[in-house]
Amino acid sequence: MKTAIVTGGTRGIGAGLVRDFFRCGWDVAYSGTTEKSTEKSLLSLSEQFDKGNYIALKCDVTNEKDLINLWENTLKSFGRVDIWVNNAGTTNEQALFYQISPDEFMKIIDINIKGLMLSAYVSYNRMLLQGFGGQFVPVKRGQGLWFLQ
Repeated sequence: MKTAIVTGGTRGIGAGLVRDFFRCGWDVAYSGTTEKSTEKSLLSLSEQFDKGNYIALKCDVTNEKDLINLWENTLKSFGRVDIWVNNAGTTNEQALFYQISPDEFMKIIDINIKGLMLSAYVSYNRMLLQGFGGQFVPVKRGQGLWFLQ
């Protein structure tokens, strides 16, 4: 059986990816930003499917230790990782760049760029150690920041 990791898998596109991997017979580990979001998504999956080989973990993609924990728990649960889908990301509320605070645009940069780079780093190095796998799929976010109307 193949195993997928999906970051940002508790809602939207990520939740759809989790369901589709599961429907295709894969084991799936996925993450959300809070315990509440992961618990809610696990409940939703259990209502849709009789049983499943899936786990959900809280993970901040800007934190290397959280990403390593996601990998290690997946390996412990399923014995392998074949693909890592970096779906976690964020955007602003369609406000123009000058209308958002530096804290808000730094959050976008941290999650969408730092999170992407750390996810690639963690998954690539562990797939090398594992000796197989090697699929890393970044999912592009919308516009990110709007500069002009």
